[in-house]
Amino acid sequence: GDPDNTRTPLILWGAGVAEPDPDDQYNTQDAYSAPWGALSKLRRRDVRQADLAPLVSSLIGIPIPLQSEGQLPVEYLRNKKFALQALVRNAKQMLENYKVKESVERLKHSWWAPFIPYQTSVSVATERMGALEVKPSVEECHELMREIAAGITYLNNYDQTILFALMTAGFVGWMAFGMLA
Repeated sequence: GDPDNTRTPLILWGAGVAEPDPDDQYNTQDAYSAPWGALSKLRRRDVRQADLAPLVSSLIGIPIPLQSEGQLPVEYLRNKKFALQALVRNAKQMLENYKVKESVERLKHSWWAPFIPYQTSVSVATERMGALEVKPSVEECHELMREIAAGITYLNNYDQTILFALMTAGFVGWMAFGMLA
């Protein structure tokens, strides 16, 4: 969990990659990045590891992997029109990922409880994706992707409570058996 073990530098250059911004107005430096010398004068842009798949896929021109839960960090892309189109594709990919996971969970459980904050807006989200083709907005895409990511997290953790209960019952049962033996 130490930052020296978990942080990995991401250095991008080449066609399509935005140039670094000076750090004057952002002040993104901290004790970790202070000894970086000349790089300390540039804005640090942190990304999650999951965000690398959409970023690299967009840069090399291939579709974003279907199971990717990452969100494209558009500030790394030079051409803002291309970045917005890639962000819309990323949002559509995440929406399809959610729909597939939801259908799988719905089939697995007879006691299915949908993710209410997202379920109420899934049809609206689909319509918004159609509208984004006409006049997309980076903030609108990010808002939609946050909603979808919350839904995916809900689906990923759907069985967590029952699994914890079963594991606890198993451990307690094993301890009781051990005391009786």
